[in-house]
Amino acid sequence: MKAGFGISIITPRLGVELAGFGPWLHRTATGIREDLETRAVAVEDNDGRIVVIAACDIISLPQEVISCVRDLVRKKYPDLTDAQLMICATHTHSGPAVRDFRGWGCADSPFVRTLPQRIAPALIQALSSMEEVLFQVTKVPCTGIGINRMHESRTPEPEEVFADGWQPEHSEFTDTETTVAGFFRKKDRSLAGFLCNFGCHPVSCCAENSIIHGDYPGLAMHKVMAAHPGSVGVFLQGAHGDINTGCVHQPSEISTQALECFSDRLAKAVENGLSQLTELSDEARLVWHREELSCTIDPEFTLEFLKGALKKQRNFLTEQKDDTTWDAQLAAVYCDGAEALLKQYGTTGFPKQIPAMLHGIRLNELVLLGAPFEMMQGIRRQVCGVSGNTYPAVLSLCGDALGYAPDRESAEQAKLYESKLVPLINGLLPYGNVWNELPEGLIELNRKLNNESK
Repeated sequence: MKAGFGISIITPRLGVELAGFGPWLHRTATGIREDLETRAVAVEDNDGRIVVIAACDIISLPQEVISCVRDLVRKKYPDLTDAQLMICATHTHSGPAVRDFRGWGCADSPFVRTLPQRIAPALIQALSSMEEVLFQVTKVPCTGIGINRMHESRTPEPEEVFADGWQPEHSEFTDTETTVAGFFRKKDRSLAGFLCNFGCHPVSCCAENSIIHGDYPGLAMHKVMAAHPGSVGVFLQGAHGDINTGCVHQPSEISTQALECFSDRLAKAVENGLSQLTELSDEARLVWHREELSCTIDPEFTLEFLKGALKKQRNFLTEQKDDTTWDAQLAAVYCDGAEALLKQYGTTGFPKQIPAMLHGIRLNELVLLGAPFEMMQGIRRQVCGVSGNTYPAVLSLCGDALGYAPDRESAEQAKLYESKLVPLINGLLPYGNVWNELPEGLIELNRKLNNESK
């Protein structure tokens, strides 16, 4: 088999607005701790089949940007299909918005319009640098990073979290392992690059932060890459929708400690995984598949419901004189989002379903199952539990950014934020059965990848 790796810088200019952490914060970038990057791997199996897997240090990538990237790659490699080009976001909250998140970050037009031209070189470099490699994959413990905000009874103190051996109350509702795949140059057994799949929100830093970086995944990849000069690490964000880092929303000094702590823990886990990859092989079999999933819109989210909610928030705001309160700022988000949806759908009504593209790639026993959502942990457990593969991995924010996908356990709780507010922030309609539809779609995608690999 052959593999090649590529890196391109996607860091915006200073002054752009950073995304996340709360409404109307206007976090403009004032410095750069580490460059944001696109890191990519191209793999060719023994029969000449090729895929490219890329991850961008960015909060999300709308489908329009990804389509532009694919078109740019095809100018040089015209035979590659969309299904052969998997492009994901790591979801760092210390980078810019790429679409307008109402109140949570305004997209910078010059940055967005030049972003595809910044991303594509990493994929092209990976394709043009392929060489013979040996490959292996494993899964190793990775703990002390995430906490499931739906299941914890208390917020731990930072000193607890930073202590060696810290675990959340309910680690069973988080990722406790990371899947690590290594590609070693056949000529000298040096590490050409690696993949890492792990699920946890990159929110180590805080609302006060105005410094650009890739949060704990970006720093961890750079730490491992520094230990293996000439290597490239591709972080594939897993089921992170309900998982925050164990320390979040803290002052800047503590946030900086958290960033180092969590990136160290992930880097050590990846190093542990790489050290276990001893039975290397040059045999490879690649298959890929894309499948459209129809997502049912929440039947309770009618035009009448939206008009009623808008009226309630407008009435609330007419009684407010202070625009600095959380309640007033949140009400403004609801109003802006509701007004935009009514403008879009007010005469036609809401559609009953919205399409979402699922994307799968299988390389030997490593199976990557990507979806354009911030998936929650219950979906990962359900899908991986019946995969039948040794190393199944779910990838969030793959190919697009369509909001949260709650699992069955958290669907009712999630309606307070993930299923109601986030769609209005993103300008999307809320889903009514994604906790059933998405796992079923990913399981079917996994089945097709297994059948096609035979």
